[in-house]
Amino acid sequence: MTKNQVVKLALELPKHQQDDLLVELIEAFRTPPAKSTEEIEAAWEKEIRKRIKDVEDGRVELVSGEEVRRKLRRKNR
Repeated sequence: MTKNQVVKLALELPKHQQDDLLVELIEAFRTPPAKSTEEIEAAWEKEIRKRIKDVEDGRVELVSGEEVRRKLRRKNR
């Protein structure tokens, strides 16, 4: 069976079965295994501390949200 055939069959399923199939496929291909909430929070804490230090040490420059929007508008013209 080809990928296109599988997709065609999947799209013929009722919506709730499509949802279930999608969840099963995502779980089957998820690598590495999901981290615990505590691990995720610890990783974010470490990243936040690093970013604060980068700002305090002058390694990065803060840019206002308005400046970011202005640059994006210019870029997307």
